[in-house]
Amino acid sequence: MPLESVERKIPRAWEVDWALPADEGGTRWESYGWLLDAAEALDSSDVTILGSTYDSLGNLNRAIGSSEAQSLRVQPHRYRVGGITVHGVSQRGFWMIRGPVLVAWAREDVLTEVEGKGAQAIAAVAVWPDDIATWRSVYAPYRIGQIRPDQEAEYDTAAAPDIDPRVADILSSATAIVNENHAVLSTHERESVAVRLSRFANPEFRSTARQFARC
Repeated sequence: MPLESVERKIPRAWEVDWALPADEGGTRWESYGWLLDAAEALDSSDVTILGSTYDSLGNLNRAIGSSEAQSLRVQPHRYRVGGITVHGVSQRGFWMIRGPVLVAWAREDVLTEVEGKGAQAIAAVAVWPDDIATWRSVYAPYRIGQIRPDQEAEYDTAAAPDIDPRVADILSSATAIVNENHAVLSTHERESVAVRLSRFANPEFRSTARQFARC
């Protein structure tokens, strides 16, 4: 089966957590409402909010509400909104996600793991735009939430290098066949991707292919 035919298209969104109190213009995370809307649109009865620890999830009172945040801090780390179960998940140790996922205070490495775990939809809330610059460059997620142009201009300075669209398409397609049990490609899958990359005449592509096959 051609890689292109199994490419996984999912909804993605992002916003910046400016951590402002309400009397200074702060608002709840729009990503939280987006997460619940995504679950309804995708007919999912579960969503996941992923944080670094359960204690950090308990600090989301300004983002999602005080009682909701407290429910994620303590066992069983979940609560219900209508017919949807919201699961709190800590990044420490083994973790899994259910349905659409909201990544709290997202970083590139965490988003890479989430992309490999088969999320139905992904919302990323970053401390600064720079923190997820590469992910934004690759997937072009929809921007939501509070926008402060002056501050974002100051902190959104990272720039991901451009990649040839053909190579980007091949690598993006490869994510659809990642083994979700351990987030890797098998040997024959890596070789398949490497062969496609090596067809390009540009030596840079051939170098990329050789490196990819050795991973």
